[in-house]
Amino acid sequence: MQQILEISDQFHTNQFVITCRIAAKEYTFERFTEVEVADFDEVQIAIFAQNWFRLNDPVKGESFIQKLKENKPIQELATNPLLLTLLCLVFGEAGNFPVNRSELYKEGLDVLLKKWDAKRNIERDQVYKNLSLQRKEDLLSQIALTTFAG
Repeated sequence: MQQILEISDQFHTNQFVITCRIAAKEYTFERFTEVEVADFDEVQIAIFAQNWFRLNDPVKGESFIQKLKENKPIQELATNPLLLTLLCLVFGEAGNFPVNRSELYKEGLDVLLKKWDAKRNIERDQVYKNLSLQRKEDLLSQIALTTFAG
């Protein structure tokens, strides 16, 4: 936190955006305006999904919206922009939604770990290139354990 304040003092004419999950927020920054990302409504969800699938598979975008309307628990997740992105990723791969949230998160993680870098043309150092999916999950599990145990 002190580093952020020092940086803002040095660059007082610049604007900064700091983000975190609400549950992770431990500090209140005196000179910052605090805002919360609003949930998407049904129209915004539909626009987002149509734009997401527009170039590669517009029909899948329509299918996404229809399946979303048929699944209230998944529809509730879609109001969160980050979770809506995860839903689009998973639906893009499978053409459907998993039956429960834990499976959704598992499939989402798999998609991200398998394809995220490739789809965004990100080059990793050699040490990371050949990590198996299981090894990546193991590393993330260790980071999560260390983070939340302390």
